[in-house]
Amino acid sequence: MLQIGESNYSPKLSKVELELLKASESETVLEAIAKDGKELTSIISSNFNALGRVCTGDELTVLTQVLIDDILTDFPKLTIEELRIATRKGIRGEYGEFFGLNAVSYHFFIKSFLNGEKRAEAILKQIEHLAEQKRVKSAEEIAQIEKEFWENETKRISEFKKTGVLKTDSYERLYKIYESAGKISLSNSEKWDYFEKARLKVVESLKLEAQDSMKPKPIIEQIKRIESKQTTKLDDLKIADYACRLVIEMVYSK
Repeated sequence: MLQIGESNYSPKLSKVELELLKASESETVLEAIAKDGKELTSIISSNFNALGRVCTGDELTVLTQVLIDDILTDFPKLTIEELRIATRKGIRGEYGEFFGLNAVSYHFFIKSFLNGEKRAEAILKQIEHLAEQKRVKSAEEIAQIEKEFWENETKRISEFKKTGVLKTDSYERLYKIYESAGKISLSNSEKWDYFEKARLKVVESLKLEAQDSMKPKPIIEQIKRIESKQTTKLDDLKIADYACRLVIEMVYSK
């Protein structure tokens, strides 16, 4: 459902940093394993496929179990999306040379990812942003912030009507501002309608993305989750953000 308000990201985050932060909010690898473990084996298999190899049978079973033990011991808070990013970067050589896919290389990928500068910068920016949000602002500061926002919003609406392109870092944050200002008021039923429309739009967009991708398997898996409504938290956030986009575009078009 369109649960506006679950996320409050720093506007200073780059697209890559935002992806890293959102990845940290997905379910942990251990939580995914507790369900059925299929996502973990899928990640390992896709890594091997990307390198032109096949990992099945006993090799896949042993490597999966060793990786689980490693994560349980050293990286218990690692999320499934963080693992996906870490291994994707690792097999591309972004962390340096590695020799085959095994327990040692996976440990190296994960450790390099968790110690990465961009991840650290994203976390620092978000901490600073949340601290600033908690700081009590004066009435004058609040009035000035609101004045500047609505002045910029007039320009953004004008540009949208000319180009049909809505430029914003976060549709959800924009929705929250409009809702707080009383400029948007949707019933729960209407929110569900927008969420369902967004779900279909996201699937449509992902299908196009999969057609152009060199590695479509993770995208296809996400499509299947969304179509079957067996979504992860990240899937729901993606759909909710698109739903907010639909609402804002409707408001801008008036």
